[in-house]
Amino acid sequence: MRKLKYFVLLILLFAFALAPSGTAIAAVPGSAADPLVSKSWVDKYVEEKFASLQEQLNEIQAKLAPAKVDISLYIGKNTATVNGVSRYIDPERPAVAPKLLSDSNSGGYTMVPIRFIAESLGITVEWLSSTNQVMFTDGSKRVLLTAGTKDAAINGVARTMGYASFIENQRTYVHIRFVAEAFDCKVDWSQVDKKVTVTRGV
Repeated sequence: MRKLKYFVLLILLFAFALAPSGTAIAAVPGSAADPLVSKSWVDKYVEEKFASLQEQLNEIQAKLAPAKVDISLYIGKNTATVNGVSRYIDPERPAVAPKLLSDSNSGGYTMVPIRFIAESLGITVEWLSSTNQVMFTDGSKRVLLTAGTKDAAINGVARTMGYASFIENQRTYVHIRFVAEAFDCKVDWSQVDKKVTVTRGV
């Protein structure tokens, strides 16, 4: 009788071991017990895991994007507006103001005291006295101009400006369109008002 019990128990254990997996506890997909998973499961898993990371990335990109800046300057006027707020271009030197110079080809071009523009746009300005150059940087781009010449470089690549920069009243004047467009700004000119508008950001 005891042998019969052992035999029955042995058969039950053998049957349990050979039973279909559906009758056992389901293994976790992707685990050692079930290393093979479907594409839809993988897609769902990745989407769930990376959704929050994408949100964080979007927030970081929004913070890094430059805030919108609108600058309006007028030819011969020593004040400008930055996002609607009136400011002196150079409080120490009232004579510093945008200039409209004549040109036989274009008829005229605007030169501006570049430090005021750059700093209003959030661009760092550095005067390199040893080389008579001005360097503009904003973290991702570097623009280098040589005063008194048309020479320039954007991220180390040599460029030629349409008009030479110059120094007046101890301030460097630069053709506004070249520098503004180098930093992905939009430049507009109003002939009626003799106004230059520089816009950066969204």
